[in-house]
Amino acid sequence: MHILSPEGIAHTLEDHVDGGGRYSSIVAMVFKHLLDDIHDSDTIRTVIRRYSVNSDDKIPTATRLSSTPQAEDIKQTYKNADLNLSKTGYIH
Repeated sequence: MHILSPEGIAHTLEDHVDGGGRYSSIVAMVFKHLLDDIHDSDTIRTVIRRYSVNSDDKIPTATRLSSTPQAEDIKQTYKNADLNLSKTGYIH
């Protein structure tokens, strides 16, 4: 299987795609309003009540996030959604 590009670079959405690069990926999420799901009789697997985006200007890279602001952001998001954080499980 020739999955990796000979150049080691993914040319995503370009005419000369010849494979992927290490750790390259595309994630797509499509959201629909809950009332539209109900109207269309769609299967509802989850409901997003609140969301948050956390970015800390003091970090050197996007992959080295500060744990304290992350934790505070999660706590505040749960509070805003009126959810109990202790009811959330984590599987690793």
